[in-house]
Amino acid sequence: MRLILVALSLISTTALATPSYWQGLNNGELLAPRRLIAKVEQQFPGVVTQFSISTKQQQVQYDIQLIEPITKTSHLLLLNAHDGVLLKQQDQRLDSEDTLLRVVQHLQQQQLQFSQILNQALAHKQGKLIAAKLDRGLGISYVELKLLNADGSERLAYDIDHQRQLPLLKWD
Repeated sequence: MRLILVALSLISTTALATPSYWQGLNNGELLAPRRLIAKVEQQFPGVVTQFSISTKQQQVQYDIQLIEPITKTSHLLLLNAHDGVLLKQQDQRLDSEDTLLRVVQHLQQQQLQFSQILNQALAHKQGKLIAAKLDRGLGISYVELKLLNADGSERLAYDIDHQRQLPLLKWD
């Protein structure tokens, strides 16, 4: 249920933030998401597992989730997209069997960071990063990405272990 709510909130806040986000990145008013993610990886303990944009009171913010596998704690950081200042932090304890916790442990064994995976996945892609989320399904650890480009938005999935794009499955 929690994952459904997170997914719905990503869709709605991303849709609202898109026009001002596009303009802000093109004008240099907003920080580049991948740079800010790399900075968060250096400043906060844990592994980044999710990125999205949202607007609150006409202000664009970046929402970044980290997981600390040792303490089994999830941290949601709300950051000002203009200057990267931390606006709010919410912490939550995770269950030992949490899927994302296992993906984070796998990344640590591979000595990979979220920013490295994003750079690999987006090496030959154009567009602005709107959302990115680690996940695991059908025995595959992957990152699901959403990009905004001149033609609209594009979704893709990237296999972390085999370092290749995955076909997106569609359900009726």
